[in-house]
Amino acid sequence: RELKQSAKERQNVDKRNNTRKRDNERIRKLIADDLKIQSESVTKGQIEKWKIWEETDGISLYTGQKLERAAFLRAEAIDVEHIIPKTRRFDDSYENKTICERKLNQEKNKSTAYDFMKSQSVPGLQSHEAYLLKIKSLLDDGKISKAKYNRLMMSAEDVSNDTDFIARQLRETQYIAKKAKELLQDVCYHVHTTSGSITDFLRHQWGWDEVIQDLRLPQFRELGLTETKKIRRGEQDKEVIKDWDKRKDHRHHALDALTVACTRQSHVQRLNQLNQTLEGKFGQDRRQNLLNTGRDKYIAGPAPFTHAEACAAMDNVLISFKQGNKVATRSRNKIKGIPKAQQQVTLTPRGSLHEETVYGRIRWYKKVPLNARFDPKLLPEMVHAHQRELVEARLAEHGEDPRKAFKELEKKPILYGKNAEKRLTEVTIWEYSLVSRKAVGPLLSEKSVTKIADPVVQTAVQARLDAGGGTSKEAFKNVGNDPVMVNDRPVKRVRVKNPAEKIIQLPRGFVEPGSNHHIAIYRDAEGKKHEHVVTFWDAFQLVRLGLPAIVTDVAAAMDHIGQMLGDLPNLHLPENPGWQFVTSLAINDMFVFDLDPQEVDFMDRKNRRKLSKKLYRVQKLSSNYYVFLHHLETSVLEQSDYNKPDGRGKRCSLGSLSGAVKVKINRLGHIVAAERPI
Repeated sequence: RELKQSAKERQNVDKRNNTRKRDNERIRKLIADDLKIQSESVTKGQIEKWKIWEETDGISLYTGQKLERAAFLRAEAIDVEHIIPKTRRFDDSYENKTICERKLNQEKNKSTAYDFMKSQSVPGLQSHEAYLLKIKSLLDDGKISKAKYNRLMMSAEDVSNDTDFIARQLRETQYIAKKAKELLQDVCYHVHTTSGSITDFLRHQWGWDEVIQDLRLPQFRELGLTETKKIRRGEQDKEVIKDWDKRKDHRHHALDALTVACTRQSHVQRLNQLNQTLEGKFGQDRRQNLLNTGRDKYIAGPAPFTHAEACAAMDNVLISFKQGNKVATRSRNKIKGIPKAQQQVTLTPRGSLHEETVYGRIRWYKKVPLNARFDPKLLPEMVHAHQRELVEARLAEHGEDPRKAFKELEKKPILYGKNAEKRLTEVTIWEYSLVSRKAVGPLLSEKSVTKIADPVVQTAVQARLDAGGGTSKEAFKNVGNDPVMVNDRPVKRVRVKNPAEKIIQLPRGFVEPGSNHHIAIYRDAEGKKHEHVVTFWDAFQLVRLGLPAIVTDVAAAMDHIGQMLGDLPNLHLPENPGWQFVTSLAINDMFVFDLDPQEVDFMDRKNRRKLSKKLYRVQKLSSNYYVFLHHLETSVLEQSDYNKPDGRGKRCSLGSLSGAVKVKINRLGHIVAAERPI
């Protein structure tokens, strides 16, 4: 679903998630104060209950009576009620829940909220008209969403005819599971599918919920990021990681896979029987007998593996990451009647060759003095031809050495003019700058204002920015009706300078090369290591000329290019053909630190636990700055969290990378190759 979203849609999703997280923290503190408990003991269910209670101000939609909040949070005679019963539609979302008295929840049974209120089958209900007015007022006041309002207005017939919901569910879950099952049946005899709710239930019943957290507990304890939490209704203390979420560790996928592997068809069948039993289909005696013998134990059964065995298995897991450094794909345009050797081969890049912004170039005059620091490379950029001829002649007289040529200009001046009455002490050259056009508005950053190319326009825009308190959002919020004026003309767009270090010239404009594809490390004859930064643009040019993206033989690559004819792109190759290739670093490459392959066999699976603590993946690359993230971490760390003793992240330079070993891990998590230490 995320792949179908635009960048703005994904940004809005992130914004909503952050808002929801802050709101949950606020509610957590309020619940802790209300129930006189620790905030860490507040459950997700209680937070959801608080939100449900808030949106109706604690008033039951069925009776119109005010319900006690504390009793609702403690589940005392007040329930969270499903507007559309789960037996009609398995919808456990927040939009399908409201607050209700427990007795009415039982009487409502399989009816929708709309049908239940319309039938008036139970005494004590408010009138159907009052119910409709109440939910309409909640919608108008923004208390409930349109989706919840639609559910509150949905009859049983509407549920049956809701094809959009059914189609969406099929598309997002059942179709994917069905297709995966078809593919697996080609290689497996028996393939059964299950749902996430069953996996979650069994993992909890088998006592595997805390496996990942228990493994990480010593690591976070050293950082002081653990706390004591009351469990089992405040009767027992347990040390936990602050703000822990299983998705902070990649191994939660492995734990779910273990749970799915241990799930039997009998577990699914027992769950179905339990639901039927609790609905009364097998009679009251069977229901009561099942509850007395322990329904959880009956359904889950004994754990296939103990907690310690599950921890040991997870502790030996090595995460495998897909490499995304493929540069190009070759495809052949097949045409009937044309031999294969004569068919056109197209090379398609597998990433962005450069940044999206296309820059123009402007130039202006700049005065440069003639002295010992004059750079002869500026000769082609001189504006006036007669000045260039005079400077070239003086340099030629002194062996192209600026220090000798311009040392004593007062005694030996460069004269020009009709009667040689003028002295040349400075020259005029062209100064260039790349610029991009940006609209004057709230999105024009304060930094961009200081880089506006035209000084007059820059002064006018800066004055408006200062008048608005120094923030673009405030200064340019009404720029449509009150534009920035220069010479009685509105300024709608400005040219902003871009001091780019690396630039690529295209047929129409200039672009920045974009992200780095890899960094290659070479060793010279004296044993000194050198890095070579290769952008994706550089890598694609190499592949286009028949060379590998990662040049391991510098001399052979230079010979290959030297034998080619015609116009060649400006290739970025290592400086010295005598350099010997050591290794390369690309995003998601795996490295082991502080372990010697001569002492520890990287291929031996018995050493996985030891290797797991020292295994890192490349997260970010730039010149002489390499950022590594521990292979178990799922999110980027704060800058201050790298190189801490906990070992969650590393920041290295070329010098501190010495001793690291690059390894290759296959899709099963096995180390299949290891290079020599850097």
